[in-house]
Amino acid sequence: MPGFDPELTADTKPKNSHSSIDQSTHPPGWLRGILTAPRAYCTGLVNHEFGMWAFRNLISAKLKTSQGPEQLRYSVVARSALRSLEKVTMMRTIHCKNLTLTDIPPVEADLDALIAFAHTFDGYRHWDSFERCAEIANAQDHESLEKLRTCLFFEARRWRHFGEDPDTDAEQYWRKLVAAIRREVQSQGDYEDRDADMKHEQTAEPSYRESKMPNLTDPCGAHFLYRDFIECGETQTEYKIANLPKQPETYAALFELAKSVLDPTWKQFGPLQLTYGFCSLELLKKIPDRIAPKLDQHSSHEKRENGNFICQRLGAACDFIVAGTDMREVAKWIYHNTEVDRIYFYGSKKPLHVSFSKTRAHQFVEFTTTENSRRVPRVVRNP
Repeated sequence: MPGFDPELTADTKPKNSHSSIDQSTHPPGWLRGILTAPRAYCTGLVNHEFGMWAFRNLISAKLKTSQGPEQLRYSVVARSALRSLEKVTMMRTIHCKNLTLTDIPPVEADLDALIAFAHTFDGYRHWDSFERCAEIANAQDHESLEKLRTCLFFEARRWRHFGEDPDTDAEQYWRKLVAAIRREVQSQGDYEDRDADMKHEQTAEPSYRESKMPNLTDPCGAHFLYRDFIECGETQTEYKIANLPKQPETYAALFELAKSVLDPTWKQFGPLQLTYGFCSLELLKKIPDRIAPKLDQHSSHEKRENGNFICQRLGAACDFIVAGTDMREVAKWIYHNTEVDRIYFYGSKKPLHVSFSKTRAHQFVEFTTTENSRRVPRVVRNP
C-alpha cells in the first residue's frame, strides 16, 4: 500500500538492532490508544481525522525516524493497528451496487457530511492504484457511478492533504458530484420514492413543466446544477440579483439544454465553464447593451410585465468556453452531433453561445466585428 514501507515488518530486524527484543515493552501511547479504542472512535478517526491513507503515511514517518528496538516495536504495533483500522474501513465502505439514496447526503449538506460520505468509497483500493485513481479524478471522468465516487473521494483526500477546507470552486464541484451521484443512483435503482423528475429525464420531459419548481441545488443534466445557470455572468455577480425564473417552463428548458447539448459536449471535450446563463427580466434591465433579448433565448420562457414573452423563440441558451480548446472545433462538433437549436460563434478563443428549442432551427451563425466594433452575423450553411 502507498505510504507504508513494506520492508519494515515484524519479520524484518532493523539494522543495529539488539539481538534480544523485549516484546513486553508497551507500544507508544498514540498507537496503544488506537489499538484499545472503541469502534466508534476508530470510525471517526478513519473518516474525519487521518483516513487510512494519511494514517499509513504517519506510521511510515514514525518508523523511519525511530531506531533499534523502538523501530521494531513500532513495526509490530503498526501492523496490528493497521489491521484494526482496515476492518473499520471495510465496515464503513459501501459498494456501489449497495448504495442507496439514504446513504447519500443532500447536495446542500455541510462539509463534514460530504467528507464522511466521500470516504464510504475507497478509490485507492477500488482501482488498486493511486495513479489510476488520480488519473480519473484529475480528468474529471464522470462516466460511471464508480468514477463519480472516485472523483469525490480523491477531492476529499486532496484537500485533507492540503490541511484546509476546500475553496469556493472546489466546494461547488463537490456538490455537483454529490448531485450527480444521487442522480446516477436514482437512474440505476428501482426505488419506490424515485421522484417524477428522474422518470421524465429518462423518457420525455421533466414533470415540473406543468407545476413544480425545482431547487437551485437540484441537478440540471449530468454536470450542472440549476444554480450554475442562474448565478452566472458578470452583471449578476456585480449586482447580486436573485435572477430566479418565474416560469416552470424555464427550468424545463434549461434541463433540456443541458441534457441535449451541454452533456454530450462535456463528454467529448471535458469540463465546460459557463460565462452567461439564464437572464431574468430583473437582470435584463441591468445589462445596458451588446445583447439581443428578443433573439438570444437567454430569458427562456420568462415574460415582460405585459405578459408577452421576452423572447418569442422560447427554449433556453447559455454561453460557455472550454479551456485550452479551439472553440470553432467545439462549435462544429456541436452542430453535427447534438440537437442544438442555434450556435453563435464569436471566435476561436471566445465563449460560444448555444441554445435548445423544441422548434429547432439547427443554425450556425458566425459573428465578425467591424472597425466600429459592430458585430455582423453571417449564417454558415455547412460549418
